Amino acid sequence: MLVQAIRLVGASAAAWLIIAGGGARAVAQAPATPTSPPRWVRHHLVVENIRHVRVDTSGWVWVRMPGSGGGTSDLVLGIGPNGRPQVQGMLGNVIAKRADAIRRQGDLADFWAVDLDGRVWVGPSYFDGRSWTVVDRGGARELCTLRYDGRAAVDAKGLAWAPYIATPQCPGADPCDLRGLRAFDAKGLRDAITFEPMREADAYGVADVHLVPFSEASPQSPTRKSPLAAAARTGLYTLPDPKPLPYPFLGPPASPTDLRNAGYATAAARHPDGRLVVLTWVEIQTRDGAEARVFANPFTEGKGWGESEDWTLESPLVEGRAKGVRLVALAFAPDRGLGGEELWAASSAGEVGRRLDGAWGPHFTAGEIGLPAKARVRDVAVGADGTVWLATSDGLFSFGAIEPIGLPGRVALPLVVRR
Repeated sequence: MLVQAIRLVGASAAAWLIIAGGGARAVAQAPATPTSPPRWVRHHLVVENIRHVRVDTSGWVWVRMPGSGGGTSDLVLGIGPNGRPQVQGMLGNVIAKRADAIRRQGDLADFWAVDLDGRVWVGPSYFDGRSWTVVDRGGARELCTLRYDGRAAVDAKGLAWAPYIATPQCPGADPCDLRGLRAFDAKGLRDAITFEPMREADAYGVADVHLVPFSEASPQSPTRKSPLAAAARTGLYTLPDPKPLPYPFLGPPASPTDLRNAGYATAAARHPDGRLVVLTWVEIQTRDGAEARVFANPFTEGKGWGESEDWTLESPLVEGRAKGVRLVALAFAPDRGLGGEELWAASSAGEVGRRLDGAWGPHFTAGEIGLPAKARVRDVAVGADGTVWLATSDGLFSFGAIEPIGLPGRVALPLVVRR
């Protein structure tokens, strides 16, 4: 018997094997039971290099993968609350088809942002309900090559901020790149910020900047924008203010004779109560040497930095390895009545852990998740049902209530030949 193709028709249904020469045979699959313990599952039909994953307010899971041209050509997959993929295609096309729903629902961080006039932004491009307008294409300039990473976030004044990298034509082997944010409205460029270089973080997969709306009020909507935080590696910007705020332990020393600590921000997320939480890796400098520490730093609108929490020994993700590990992704879970604050964090070593009401556990290594040795964690998101979604350089993983349901269609299999 030669198997020509396989058709997946549902997680709890049969899988149909299409037989060469005609005919078909149903092969029973063991359905997932509600009492089965949670397990990490790799979604085999999403095997690309995943950039971002988010769960929107209606329970949809959105997955973003790099496309050939970046920005609106990135590939996206929308997974419904039942776990079934329902939307797929290039980001620009998906936004054009779902523009009305996106305007009603508002921003989806790292996917799209809606300004005060209803335009949907992806990087320095916007969709006005009829067509796309590219405000700035980047590319070669007089002294550099400018490239946008296809993200955008809108501040309280309605400006869309897009991260960029500018690579000047410098002598020598160094890329000599500059990084920052550029602000746009429908008429063009309105402002720009350049970040202090911190290239050491590149080796750990740390993002240049995290764009996070934050406020003690309810999350932003298309008609009201919350203050926008840009957590860059070396400072926090409360946009549109171009002046950075130093992170705790990383600002100028209290005394000119004191040593200045080294370090940078590695991840950031909005707390359910509206606060911003930024994770930092800090090398504390003393006369006797340096010690690596990891901190969680809360920031509240109008109040500034709160008391930092030292996760160096507390978190199993970094305990004993703070010097060589960075926490690269952070997500707070919606309140599920578990009796305390729930968050999930992921490290540059491919490990993931949960913190509930100040206590860590469970904790998963890369091997337990199923990540290859050199895979990178890019993003983490948590749904209202408690399912954890992990975007990695080796595909999409989930842990919890949702089991993968394959996209309907024919999947080619290798030809089987009997010797």
